Amino acid sequence: MLDSTAMLAAIAIYLTLLVAVGWWAERRDRRLAPQWRAVRHGLSLATLCSAWTYFGAVGEASRGSWLFVANALGPMLAITVFAPVWRRIAVLAKQENVGSLADFLAARYGKSRRLGILVTLVATLGALPYIALQLAVLGRAFRFATARGGDAAIESMVLIAVLAALAVAFGTRRPSLTQHNRGFVSMIAVESLIKLSGLVATAALMLALLGTGAALGPATLPVVPPLHDALITFVTLTFLCTITTVTLPRQFHLAFVTLESVDDIAGAARVVVGYFALWVAATLAIAVGIRSGLAVAGVDPAMQMLAVPLARHAPGVAMLAWLGGLSAGGAMVIVELTAVSAMVSNEIVLPLIAPRLRRNRLAGREIGGAIVLVRRATIVAVAGLALVYHLGSAGAAGPTEQGLTALT
Repeated sequence: MLDSTAMLAAIAIYLTLLVAVGWWAERRDRRLAPQWRAVRHGLSLATLCSAWTYFGAVGEASRGSWLFVANALGPMLAITVFAPVWRRIAVLAKQENVGSLADFLAARYGKSRRLGILVTLVATLGALPYIALQLAVLGRAFRFATARGGDAAIESMVLIAVLAALAVAFGTRRPSLTQHNRGFVSMIAVESLIKLSGLVATAALMLALLGTGAALGPATLPVVPPLHDALITFVTLTFLCTITTVTLPRQFHLAFVTLESVDDIAGAARVVVGYFALWVAATLAIAVGIRSGLAVAGVDPAMQMLAVPLARHAPGVAMLAWLGGLSAGGAMVIVELTAVSAMVSNEIVLPLIAPRLRRNRLAGREIGGAIVLVRRATIVAVAGLALVYHLGSAGAAGPTEQGLTALT
């Protein structure tokens, strides 16, 4: 098992890296070449792969299911086959100067404030189980990797506090949501690289072990459902993942609000296709290793990507795999908190306090500071609600049930 002190040190290094990247990008990369800007934008869109997807896809694939491919196929189709629709949304978002999904939908229907509030409330309620899901999966992975009980509630509190702090520090630096936030996007892009590195490193270990003929147990055959049932489920899930690539608050925020130029979409599309193709290949390689006898007996399939490296005395791979899961869940929470806080503050809080701000006759800079403060307070509030939801639902629902709750 991994030493808890070593893991905490790795987490500290990981967080320091994120802060350094965000700080550097805010101050140094204003002249970044368009092709690299498109790469960064494309990598940031990989937030669709959360901690649930990261660990859960391996578990599903090792059981013989191909449904994990739909998770990758959705964003690939959304930005390629439906590229005209994607580009049209981007152009309209820039023309309307929208700062969130709720803002965009309200603008398309006569700037309806009621619609904006409704979308905001639905998005916020949907975000809570998603964020809680990341806390549950990451806490479970940490306790498994360190083989310690620990206080799950305290671990969750610390984790959500750190992620909320990153969202506050880099997601709410300016009053204008559409002003380029290079540090925020760069930080999320780096997290996408870290989680892909964790998958690829684990897959490489699995293939190397298979090449040497190593095995811990007997190979198992997949339990394949009836073809028509599997096909209907696969098509339905692919359709949902294609739609949510645009309609999830965090995906809309990264795809259109933080987009610097519409011209970046074509380059980003190539990155998205390559990224998710590699993600599917790595997940499949890990699943093949598990099914070929490398699985550790008595361990849940979702945790096998940690269990196998640990059983084979490869703590470095296990550490990278766990950091990849942390990146997957952390990036999702950071962006979701930022996107939801923008919706809540713009559609609900700021309209309520606007008369008071006008009565006090605040200067432009003071109003900007008040807007930033409101967004930061909203991030803290949403993070607190997600933590309460997580602690209240602990033991009542598993990861799959929580994920389905968020989708519906």
